[in-house]
Amino acid sequence: YRYLGMKIPILEAVQWRVAAMSADLTILSASVSAEFPRGLLGGWVEWYAKTLMDLERRDREHARRELRYLKELVEER
Repeated sequence: YRYLGMKIPILEAVQWRVAAMSADLTILSASVSAEFPRGLLGGWVEWYAKTLMDLERRDREHARRELRYLKELVEER
């Protein structure tokens, strides 16, 4: 990420899961994670992102949008 002119290495991952519950029901879910750099700067960046930028809520909303989009694609077929 670049923020305020600084390059900050944040590792992000998305884990998608598909679970067939029955012949008529399949559940698609996503789990998002981020790993911030270790040390004082990384701790500050993590606090800033979670507290002031509300990153966790924004990531959850983004994942929900992606899930809704995929749901619409699947249900159209």
